[in-house]
Parts: sequence; C-alpha cells; structure tokens
Amino acid sequence: MRPKTMQVPARKCLTAVLLVSCWTLTAGQVTSTTKAPTVTTTAAGDPNATVYPKERGLIFTTYDDYSSDFAHLRHLPMMPGYQNWSGGVPGVAFTNIYIKFLSIDVDFHEKMVYMYDEHYKSLVYGTNFNAELELDNMTFDFAHIGVSKGQVQIAVDWLSHTVYWTDSIYRWICAAAGQMEKINDDIYTILVDQGLEAPAGIALHPMEGIMFWSDSGKHPKIERGDMTGKNRHTIVSNNLLAPKTLEVDTVARRLFWIDRDKSTIESVTFDGTDRQTLRRIPYGLLWDLAIYKDIVVVTDVSYGDTMFYNTTIGVHYGKEEATSISIYPEYIYAVAAYFEEDQPLKQVDHCAILDCEHLCLTNQMSAVCTCAEGFEVDPASSNKCKENKGLFHRAMVLVSHTHICLADIRVSANAYYDSPCVFTVIRSIPSNQTTTPSSRRRRQVTDGTNVTSPAPTQKTSPPTVNTTTQAPPTTTTPAPTAAPGDFIQHVEVDSIGRAFYYSDASNRIYKRPVDLNINDTAKELVTYAVGEVTGLAFDWFDNNLYWSESRGQIWLVNTEDGGTETVRETNDMPANLMVLPHERALVWTSGSSIKKMAMDGTGTIMTLNSEAANPKALSVDYDKKLIYWVNEDDELYEMKTDGSLAHRVKQLSTNTFAIAVHKSYIKWIHEFADQPEKILYTAVPVTTLRGDNEEGYFNVPAIDIKILDATLQVRETDLCAHLNGGCEQICLTHFTNDKFTKKCACTTGFRLTADGTGCTSDTLTSNFALVSDRTFHAIHQIDLNTGNVNSIPFEDLGDPLGVMYDHKRKKIIYSKYQQEIIFMANLNGTGEEEIAETEWAEAVRFDLCETTGNIYYTSTYWQQIGMVSPSGHHFVLDDDFYFEELGSIAVAPSKGWLFFTADDYYFGESYIGRSNMDGTQYKALITTENGEHVVAPDGLCIDYIHEQFFWSDRVTNIIQSCNFEGTVCETKVNLTGQHAEIRDIATDGTFLYYIDTTKEHVVVFNLDTNTIEKELGKSLGRLESLDVFKSNNMNTQGTSAGCKARNGLGDCSTICVPTSGTKGRVCMCEEGEYLNDDERTCSNVYQCNEFIMQDDGVEVTFDYDTCLRHFGDECDIICPINYVPTSTAISKQKCLNSGWANETAVLCEEIRCPAVVPNAQLNTCNRYPGNRCEYTCTNGYKAAFDHAVCLNTGKWNIDVNNFCKLPQCPMTLMNGLAQIAANCDVSAGKLCKYTCADGYTLNSKLPSLTCGVNGQWVVKSDQPCILKTCPENALRYGNTTNCNTRSVGTPCKYTCNSGYKALPNLDEVICRKDLTWHPQNACQEAKCDMSFGSVTIQKDCDLKINSKCGYSCSSSFEKHSNVTMLTCRADGTWNQTNVCLEASNVAVTDAQTGSGGAISQAGATAGIVILVVIIVALVLVIAFVFFRKRKSSEVPYSTASFHNKGDVAIENPGYQATPSATPTPDRRGYGVDDHTYSTVDASQMQPVKFDRLPNSPGSGGAKDDGFVNPMYHNNQPGSEQLAETAQIDITMDGDDGVLTKDSWLKEQQKSY
Repeated sequence: MRPKTMQVPARKCLTAVLLVSCWTLTAGQVTSTTKAPTVTTTAAGDPNATVYPKERGLIFTTYDDYSSDFAHLRHLPMMPGYQNWSGGVPGVAFTNIYIKFLSIDVDFHEKMVYMYDEHYKSLVYGTNFNAELELDNMTFDFAHIGVSKGQVQIAVDWLSHTVYWTDSIYRWICAAAGQMEKINDDIYTILVDQGLEAPAGIALHPMEGIMFWSDSGKHPKIERGDMTGKNRHTIVSNNLLAPKTLEVDTVARRLFWIDRDKSTIESVTFDGTDRQTLRRIPYGLLWDLAIYKDIVVVTDVSYGDTMFYNTTIGVHYGKEEATSISIYPEYIYAVAAYFEEDQPLKQVDHCAILDCEHLCLTNQMSAVCTCAEGFEVDPASSNKCKENKGLFHRAMVLVSHTHICLADIRVSANAYYDSPCVFTVIRSIPSNQTTTPSSRRRRQVTDGTNVTSPAPTQKTSPPTVNTTTQAPPTTTTPAPTAAPGDFIQHVEVDSIGRAFYYSDASNRIYKRPVDLNINDTAKELVTYAVGEVTGLAFDWFDNNLYWSESRGQIWLVNTEDGGTETVRETNDMPANLMVLPHERALVWTSGSSIKKMAMDGTGTIMTLNSEAANPKALSVDYDKKLIYWVNEDDELYEMKTDGSLAHRVKQLSTNTFAIAVHKSYIKWIHEFADQPEKILYTAVPVTTLRGDNEEGYFNVPAIDIKILDATLQVRETDLCAHLNGGCEQICLTHFTNDKFTKKCACTTGFRLTADGTGCTSDTLTSNFALVSDRTFHAIHQIDLNTGNVNSIPFEDLGDPLGVMYDHKRKKIIYSKYQQEIIFMANLNGTGEEEIAETEWAEAVRFDLCETTGNIYYTSTYWQQIGMVSPSGHHFVLDDDFYFEELGSIAVAPSKGWLFFTADDYYFGESYIGRSNMDGTQYKALITTENGEHVVAPDGLCIDYIHEQFFWSDRVTNIIQSCNFEGTVCETKVNLTGQHAEIRDIATDGTFLYYIDTTKEHVVVFNLDTNTIEKELGKSLGRLESLDVFKSNNMNTQGTSAGCKARNGLGDCSTICVPTSGTKGRVCMCEEGEYLNDDERTCSNVYQCNEFIMQDDGVEVTFDYDTCLRHFGDECDIICPINYVPTSTAISKQKCLNSGWANETAVLCEEIRCPAVVPNAQLNTCNRYPGNRCEYTCTNGYKAAFDHAVCLNTGKWNIDVNNFCKLPQCPMTLMNGLAQIAANCDVSAGKLCKYTCADGYTLNSKLPSLTCGVNGQWVVKSDQPCILKTCPENALRYGNTTNCNTRSVGTPCKYTCNSGYKALPNLDEVICRKDLTWHPQNACQEAKCDMSFGSVTIQKDCDLKINSKCGYSCSSSFEKHSNVTMLTCRADGTWNQTNVCLEASNVAVTDAQTGSGGAISQAGATAGIVILVVIIVALVLVIAFVFFRKRKSSEVPYSTASFHNKGDVAIENPGYQATPSATPTPDRRGYGVDDHTYSTVDASQMQPVKFDRLPNSPGSGGAKDDGFVNPMYHNNQPGSEQLAETAQIDITMDGDDGVLTKDSWLKEQQKSY
C-alpha cells in the first residue's frame, strides 16, 4: 500500500442540467485555493514567464464509484511538471447517473471530444469543446451504439477527423467518421478482426500513418500496422500479461503502454526494440495514459490518483515530475492531452482534397477513401461508395416460420437495433426500402433518453420499439398467411456466398440470396428431401449442404452442381446438425447424446457425450474448437470438439431453445411469456459470464438464430485458439507483413523443451532464493550464484502469498490468496497437501523452529500469530490485534523468542514486537515513539551470528538492524523518498536479501560494504514473500535447550514450545486436551507406572527427565545401588497399553564379581564391589598379581584371563642367531616360527619351535640355524684351493682351467650371501693382446690360443724381415715380441732385440724427464694467469659452473663475465659465455641455493674471498646495473638465498 496522495474535497459552484462544478486541486508547489480558474496560467516559479493560451491542458473523465454522483468531464488548463496551478477545476456534470466514461480522446482543431460510455456501451461525442466550458454551444450525444462492455480505448486521427476504437468482446478494431456532418450516419468500418482475441489498447501516429494496438487475450501481444489495418507486424509478444492502454510519444518515437496485471508502465521503440519499464506501481489499477512532450500522465483508479512521470530515456526515465493529484471523492479514469502542438497538421489536407463520401483514412504519404460496412468504393468514382453487401454486412439472423429477419451484429452489445425482415414465405409484402449506412436503424437507446437528460429509472424490462419512417423494415410481422407446407423449419447461412438455405414443412430445401429486397420472392429449389428434415449444415470448404432426416439418414447436395448423395445411415434420429469443416466432420444430437463422424460418412460414429441431457440446440466456436449446447434444463455446456473437457458454463433463461456464438459472445433466445408473437433475446460475453447480460426482445416469433459473418467461415482458424496451439504454456501469434505464424513460449522461470512446445524448469536443491510472485501466480527459485529463475511447476498453484522452505523435510510451505489453508509440497511442485487450516486467517509469512519443527505464521484479514506442529496441530498463539496488519515473523529458539512486525498505519501505532514462542510476554520493542522511520513495518529476519534482527518499512523504505532488545539500531538501507516499497527480507549473516514490489528482481545487499552486491532474477512480477536457503549457511538458529531432546519434544508428551522461562519450554496439547499436573503430559496420553517392583523387593525406576512413560516409549531402567540389569535385552523397557513390557520379570540383579577364574582359585572372599580378594594359580600357572579387586560394575579390576600366566620362553636362542617371531605367544606349550641371523639358514628339520614347561625351547640334537657355505669347486672355468669353511665372506684361492687365465691382480674369490663366488668371471678365456710396443695385430685375428696372425709396425719402425706371422701361446702371450725394429736396425736379429721389442731403459728415462719438464711449465703458466685475473677482476668466472649429480645438471646463474672481460671465441665464432644454458635441459633446471655474496670485495669479513655477487653490485666505478635486476625474484632465508628466475643472466650475456 502506498502513502495516501493529496485529496481535495469537492465544492459545487454551479448546478444546471449541464453543471460546471469547481473542485479544488493543487499540483506542484502551490497550495490550494477556492478561486475558479478564469485567467491564463504561467510557467512555474516565474511571474514574467510566457503566458500560455487557455486552450490547452488535460481533459479528465471522473466518476464516483461509491455513490450516485454524476460522471464528469473536467479540464485542467495546464500540465503539471511544466507549470504550477492553483484554483478550481471546472467540469461538465452529466445528470444521467448511469453514464461512466472510461476512455477519451480529443480532436483539438475541431474542438470535438470523444468518449466511451460503459453503461450504454456506446461512443459519445461532444462538440465545441472549450477551456471555459461554455455550455451554450457544447452538445453531447451518442455517436456509435453497440460497443461491447469489454475493454475499449478510443484514439482520434486529427488529420482525417476519424475515431478509432478497440473492442475486446467483438474482437475487432473499428474506425468511424468523426465529422459532425457524418457522425449520425452510422458510418463505420471494421479494420481488423482476424487473429485477435481481446484487442484492448490503441494509439495512432497520423503524421506517419501508423496504428498500434494491443491484444490482452490469452496470448497477449502488441502489433502495429498502417491506419487502414494493413501491413500488420507483431512488435512485442513476450512477458506481457494485460497490455490495456497505449499511447504514442511522437517526438521520441516510442510506444508506451500499461500492463494492468503487472502494474507497469512500459515502452518500446516503434519497431519493438529497446524495451524499458518506466514504473511499476504495486497494488494500483492503472487505467489510462496521456503524453505531452516528455511527461506521461497515468491514472490509477485503485486510489484515484493521477501521476506524472518523465519519459526521457536515461537517468530521469520514470522520475516523478509532479505531485500526484486526486479529486475526492471522484476517481479519474480517462485522460487526454489537449495541446495544439500535440496535433500538428500537414501542409496539405489530403482528406479535404479527396472529399470522401464515407471515410477518409490517413496513410503514411497521404490518405485513402474507405467505405462503411456493407459498401465498397465505387470504381466509377474513387471517393464515392456503393452497396456491395446489402442492408447488413454482418448480422444476427432471426428465423420464424414465415420470415427471415436481420439485426445489426452490434445487437450483441445493444439489444435496441431494429430487425428488418429480408425474406418471407408470405406473398405481397410492400416495401419502400432504400439503402444507406443509416438504414441499419437502431431503436432509441433508452426510451428517448439522451446523454444529458435526467436519468431514467432502473431498467427492469426491455424498452418498447420505436417505429421508423425511412424504411419498411419493421419489426412487426404480418400474421402468417402462408400455406402450412411453406413454413420455414430450418435455416443455414452461407456467409461468404451471402445466401440462406432453408427447409420448409414440405421438406423442400431452398436457396435465397441474403441481399434481395423482401418484395423479391426469388428463391432456388435446391433439392427435395425424402424424409423429414431435422437439420441443415453448410460446408463452406466444398460448398456442400448437409441435411439430416428423422429416418436416421444424413445427405448432402453440392450447391454448385446439384449433385446429391446419401452420406450415411446413422441408425438413430439425428437433429441439430453442425459441420466441423476444419476437421472434415459432422456433429449432431440424438436423444441425450452428441455424436460425430467424418464428413464422407466413413469410419466409426463417435459419441462425444452421452449425458448431454437432451440437447435442444448446438453451436460451434470454430477458432477455439468448442461445441456449446443447451440441455433440457436450460443449462449451457461446452466441450472440445473431441469430446474432452465437458463442463457446465452457465444457467440460461427458462425455455431457451436456440443459441449462437459470435466472437466472444454467446447469444440465446427464449420464449416471451404470454406474448408468443415476440421473442426474448440475451447476449453475454463468454470471456466473463459475469452477469453483463444484454437483454431485449424482438417482435419476431423466432424459432432459431444464426450468424451472418464471413469472417466466421474461414479456412484457417486462429492458430493459437485451439488447445493453446499445441503449446504447453504460451502460444505467441505473430503477424509479419500480414502473414500469420505462431510459436510456443514459456512464462518466467521456464524454458522450452527440445520439441519446442513443452516447458520445463530446473529444481534447485541448494543455494536459492524462494519467492512468491503475485503477478505470475508462481513460486520461483532463484539461483543465488547465477540469478537464473526457475519456477516450480505446480499443477494449479493459484495466487501464492507466504512461502518458506523447510530444509529438514525438503518441502515448500506456502499459502494462497483467499484460502485459509497452509500447504506443503515438494520442491518440484508435486505432492501438494494441506497441513493446517487457519480458521478465518490467511497466512502471509512463515518461519520455522528448527529445534521442534513447529511452523509459525502471521496472517491477514483475521490478524493472528499461529503455530502448526509437525503432527499438523494448529494453535492460535495471539489474536489480540485490532487495527494492526501483521507482516513478517522470525523465531529465535535458543532464546525462546519470536519477533514480528505490526503495521497500524492508519492510527500511527505501528511497531516491531517480541514475545515468547508460545505467544506470552508480548512486548513492543520499536514503536513510532521510540524508533525512527516506523510507519508501516513489514519485513523481518534474524542474524543469529551477531544476535540482531533486521526489519523493513514499506512506506519509509528503510531496513534497520537492531539488537534483540531493540535498543540499539542502525539503518542499513535507506530508500526514503525514492520510488520503492521494500517488503520481505532475509539474511545469511553476510548478505541481506530484500524484495521491492516496484522492482522485478531480488536485491542482494552486502552487509560488510553496505552496498548493493547484485540483483537476482529478472522480469519477475509483484513479489510478496521471500526465503533464502544456502547449504553452507552459517546463520543458523541456535537450539532450544528445553526442547532439543527426543527430536524436538523435549520432555513434553505432545508438543514442545521454546520459551525464555527457567524451564526453557512449555508443553502444549492438541485442541480439546489439557496438560496434567506434571505440566508435560497431555490428558489424552497414556502413561505406564513410575516404577516396577520385583518379587524380591527390588524397585526398578526410570529417568523421569527423559522418560515420559508414554505409550510406545522405550526407557532405560535404573537399578538400585549394587544392582545391574540382568541382561542388555531388558535394559530398555517399552511402555505398552498393558504396562511395561517385562515388568513381571527380574530386571535387576545384585552385583557380584565372578567366582570362577581360569587357572586360579579364589581364597575366602564375598566378591562384593570394593572387596579385595587373594588367589592361587593351578595347572602349573604362575600368579601375575598378588590380589584382585571387585569393581562396582561387577567385574574384577583384572581381566580374568590375566590372573595366572604360564611360563614363557625367551625371544632368542643360539646366542641370538635364532629370533622368535615378534607376534608369537611364547607361553609354555605354544609353537612359534623363527628367523636366523645373516649367514645362517633355517634347519629344514625344525620349521618351528615348541616352548617347554620349563620356559626353554625344546631343541633336539639338531640346531635351528645352520651356517651358510658356498659350494666347493663351483667357480666358473676354475676351482677353489686350500679353502676349508667356504662360509659367507670367506676368501679362497683359486686356479683356472686350461685355456683360461685369472683376472689381472686377482688370486682369491669371496663367498657371497647368495652362496655364489665373487667374482663369477674370475677366470677368463686366455687371449693375446691386440697390440704391444710398436706392434699392432691385424684386425681380422681372433687372438685365441694357437692363432697365427699378421702384424704391422708403427711409424719409424719396420717389420722384422724374418718374421711375418706371430703365434698366440697357451699363456696368452705372443711367441715373439721384438719384431718391429727401428729403421736403422732392421737387420738386427732376434737375439739382439732381447726383451721382445721393448724400449731401451735409457730412452725411457729421457722421455720421462722431458714430460715432467713440460707439465711443470704448463702448471706455472696456468697459475700465473689465474691469479692475475683474480686480482684484477671482481668476477673471476667467465663461464657458468656446472654441478652434476645423478641425472640432474644444475647451472649456476650467479656468476657472469665482467664488463671488461673479452669472451674467448669458440669454434662456432661465439663467445664461450654467449649461450643460453647450452648444456643443460631447461626442464631439469632447479632453483640454486647459494651464500649471499658481499656487495664489494672485502666487505664480507673473515669469510670474504674477494668474490662479488653481480646481482647486488651496483656501485662499482665504471660498471652498470644489470638490465633486468628488477625482474629477479629472490626469497631470502637467513643468510641463504634461493634464485628463482634467471632472465637477467641471458640478457646480460647478450649485451656482451
């Protein structure tokens, strides 16, 4: 509810038949005054501003809905937001109290005002309108009779002076001549009547020849076309509910509209793009729009306000530019801008040039002549019209036995149209008929009453018929004089071919053109029926006329070639025959059944409904594929053409015998009691059926009614009308260049399925906001991360109010508008169930006590705070509220409190309250007296983490946080003065979530930054209630200590409710029961005895704090001191309806420790708890302890198996060579495995050892562990010698076999652990050397024993002339050695070579001396260079050092050549340092740890070796800082550094 706007009392200043009444109104900044406006107005705030002409301003229509006051037409001569105004607002009062003007527009230049009157369903015009409202020249009269009582909007083309309007019931858009000289000639034309379901709004842009209109039917859309209704395009079709009123901003080229169900004002560009919501006005009933410059005027008939908003796209879009105005007690309905600049003229008046006889319609370039209904443009003269459809283009056909008469189709909305007869079977009927548009005469609307005359009395019966003088069509029919055989029995209409088909009493079937004069008796005999005709039906697809006969046959005749045939024998008595051309089927009645078959008679005859109760008449809505029928009880039913969804629609008048459907009207005729020469007629919109009946009578004793309208006999029906076009949710109809298409869509929160027709949504199980949407009648889940909206797919939700998620049960808790029930369902919308009835109250907000599962709620209408237990018991905790309107509720179980908001807006006593969770100890924490911003508190939630609550106010639009006492509060959100209405709120401790009914999303507010974090969802409607669930939510309720036990029951028998009292809870009982004296148990709860007395006198009790002893309870028994339960099976006792389950058994027995102990004998001891007992061991066992003590549990303090122990054997033997398995029991008599020390192996004869009774292992002559030895003579190609032990590790001499020789320098082998000799290859095959001295053996020699091989000598030597081959001897040496001689000694004999070619001793000595000299010289040179460089340079290394260990090579990047160093070129021509880790795999590089080097030589103290770290050196004279030092990332740890980047090294290298 919004704050009340300014309301001004009325003050009548003149009374007349046409009254000028003055109402005081203030707008802008000026206070009210009583002076009537008689002077011009000035611009706001400037007395010297431009003087505006008086002929300008806003024109209103007003009405007091709650009294019998007059309707008014008022003129405010200014535009709020541009000028200030003070003074009375004059108006014309209409003395007819029934008149109610709901739409208005004005032709400024012609001073004509056009209005739609709902009561008389007509258009009214006013002439000579003027700002002074001088009544002498002003007249008002009806302009067009027969507009429906649906949604109608008027728009005026000021260029052609044509009035346009929409009609949602007739489903058409019309235009009529608005000029005074034509306005009474009934010149109108229907521009659009196809593809419309409920046309509502209309707006024109005459300067560009554009017409916009909206369709607010089941498939809402907004279209545009030219002003002749052609070139249709759908420009908006999504997210619309009820687009009712349109207006054009010609300057900004935007279309504005009101969506009445969404309470929004929206706009788009002319092509439907850039859609913007200007305002959402919650709870309003927005009615009309007017635009002047950049201000849109909006009327709201819910509160009677008129508001002014900025239309400029940008920051000011939707800004309220002036204070809203109201005229109390009148409500402003329609509004029109009355400004000359709003209706500019073209340089050429095209309509004046055309001089059209009927209508001139503006188009983009000029204008075009159009003719009224039933006429067409005369080809001989383009501005003239000629008749083409006779007297009536569209009509209701009334059929009597002697006449066929027509009534204007508008008779559905106004029953006072004449019904001239166009055919009769009576001869010699004179006629003077002439044809003009005004020939469609209507009877006086209200018995001669005009718009401004005194009001007539309430209509109780139809007015009498006024005769006409212009045409013979008279509603008085002559007495029947025709022969009985000529009487008309049945009639069918070919609307396209404009012909009647009728059958007479002689079963002849005739054809008669509709447009012939009644004097013309021409008719065509179509065929003779064999039997009695019981029905006619015309198929306009094939031009076949079908008829049924009482004998059971159905026939057809082709109306073009006269061919006749029998369709089928039905074997019943068919009547009320109808065609379904689009389905190629026939439908008829037979008895109480309605049947259907194919048009060609094939296939099975289907019974659509067998309980139709003797249908008297049928009618078909071909667009929606619905069959209507009236039964013998005068009840109207409908069903789909497949027989599905049959249901009762309405009770019709008594003795109804004929029905017809036209557009959105259902019509019927019924008998006129005592006046058989007349017939009563009723029409009602099928879209409302709300009693808006149009009733009248005709002076025709009709037997049937039909409809003459070619638009009903089309080949293509509305694609979305039948079964929603095959779409699950929304069927969108689109026109593009007049081509009609359809596509399926889904409402907010759903998406199309893969087949393009169904709709689905995702079910979120965590991290979502849950909101109830009053606009779209939905409950949405909104993803907290993505903001995506998923609507819960309920089968039939209704209008949801409060909503909450019970995460423990994984259920939604919700309520519905006007239902005193609380519902529960699954997250996917299934499994809906009623969990509580709330008596007279409608629950609006919920909270859950997570300790007990109790649901708390506040309600409206009957204000109360209630609670529902998990078992479904309902409690009213507090209903002591008189004028307060309760808002949200939140509970704190750990405190035992509930908090709630109460809005006493009207008396100014609103507050935020707190009470115990049982409704007691109520306290108002924050009130209008002690709090700030308290006007209409609404939302409420608790931050359990910080022990504070948040509350919101929907009028001041603030959110505050307060401590639990309400003494310290802080404003978190402040939207005061903005267009907002903050409603429900929720928090998770970090974020605050709130809904604002003026917004289409959920707002997320960051409590840390105090800023809006984000917005969740889009295109949502008016949100009513909010809950947030996060799986990791830290803001969880504390647990009630008094109720946490027994799954939330505490110590209560039925219901536990947390409170702040000493007990922390109160127990409650279901309705009709009371608490017992124990204040825990309800009177209807059975209890077992408090204790059980055993036969031995032992009293068994229970824990009375946890055990309520209710039927079905299981309780732990408590035994007396020194007693224990006899067994675990009976330690719990269950309460049965006959008492405790085992109360006759021995439950407790005395506690004594066991008398029998294995292998021990207790000494004298009574074994009571606390007794000390000594014992002795038996069977060879030894006592492990001196005594044992009996415990209170009835057990010894020592395990009975540990009283006595057997002797144990040691864990090793053989001086440790044998080791017993660690996990083996080494007690006497036990068998154990063992292992042997290195060098020994297990004796296979003793796989395990036995512990003897003496505590020693039983070992016979064999030892458990045997020494390991290597095998004798097991050496490969050899044998050991002189080896005695051959144990592991023992060396032995060896010899090799013939042809093999020992390894050099090896004369022993060693026995290994695996008992093999090492090395295994100690003996190798004997071979001679490949070279020796200066001798080299030829490569093809195998060097084996006895091999003969050639040889060669090295340079300076020559082969012995007598030796060509050498032989390998058995010892692996060559048979000769001195075979290569120096060149001068070639002839030396073998004897001279001595040692086989070895170098002489003197030569060897000289060579060694020379080699030593060379090495010493090199060492000195290197040392000199090394120390010289070290002394002159801070960086001694020009190349990086490498550390190689294992498979990782690490290059040290910590050293770099000095700037003065000249790198030594390598063989590639690069400096040796000019490489990038050339020898290191980059993938193997790792950080290098190194000691920190000093910044300069000598600064390192005692450890200084003169090295300088180049990464830190930047102050050495003549040197520069390294280029990329800033990019080196070094983490220092104490005195160590870890180098992690090396790019600086590479760049430094490149610079050199």
